[in-house]
Amino acid sequence: MCQLKLVEVLGQLKTAVGLTEAVGYTRLAASEDELDRVTVLVRDGSRYAIKIAHY
Repeated sequence: MCQLKLVEVLGQLKTAVGLTEAVGYTRLAASEDELDRVTVLVRDGSRYAIKIAHY
């Protein structure tokens, strides 16, 4: 079960990196804490997506 979930997560990561690389830049969060700090800056889901697209 864990191996199947890992394969699924790696597939999602590959898709996400492929999309961001297509527009020029990929920056993966080093930790949950780093991701939480970014979330505080943008405050909600729609702005989060816009900030990701912006950077």
